[in-house]
Amino acid sequence: MFMYIDCSNAKDNGQLGILASNDGTSIFVEEYTPGAGESIELKEITASGNGGKGIAIEGGSDISVNSAVVNGNALAGISIGIADKIDLKNVKAEGNYRGIVIDNSHEINLKEIDANANGDSGIFIYGSQNIQLKEIRGSGNIEYGIWIETSDGISVININTVVTGNDFSGIFLGDSKNIDLKNIMANGNGDAGIKIGGASNMENMENIEANNNRFGILMVDVGSYGYGRDFEMSWKRRISLDGNNDKMDSNF
Repeated sequence: MFMYIDCSNAKDNGQLGILASNDGTSIFVEEYTPGAGESIELKEITASGNGGKGIAIEGGSDISVNSAVVNGNALAGISIGIADKIDLKNVKAEGNYRGIVIDNSHEINLKEIDANANGDSGIFIYGSQNIQLKEIRGSGNIEYGIWIETSDGISVININTVVTGNDFSGIFLGDSKNIDLKNIMANGNGDAGIKIGGASNMENMENIEANNNRFGILMVDVGSYGYGRDFEMSWKRRISLDGNNDKMDSNF
């Protein structure tokens, strides 16, 4: 194992941290690809109050962040780019500009994440593939609880996924495809509980509670649905859209 950091405490830094870049990032790992049996593992980390990012990883594979607190950073709590096999679990990312940012990466698993009260979005994922989110709490963010753009193979699953009280939408999926949404509470957001724009192949949507938003579920320029007519019947049976100004606005 190349890198293992356990029980570190890096907080309240201006321009310096454990491994600081010149933007004030606490932990910075760049362009490392582990060999066979190796990985990048960060555990029991606190990286808060920095002038840049709490944790930044650029390049690499087999990346694990477990039990981390990354609050109040000027940029992202955690930023990972151009990476493969990312596993984030039990992370609290609150009061940053963005809680968690992942771009141009593959095989992403996020579980037990608190991404609340960030200045932009709780979780932002861009240009990535094979994304699975479970037990996400993304509430009270200035823009979106979960924002995924230009990505493929997206699953947001589990009854404990809660995206409420965000100024824009609870979940926004833009220009993405192969989307599976299950067991989500997206209530009391300023725009839509769930907004899907420019997407294709909406594979499934069930057990959704999207109440007391401007729109319950908003779909714009959506291409194709994996379940065809069965999809429309499914949301009527399994989706709650009460108390919204408009229950659904879509192109189908």
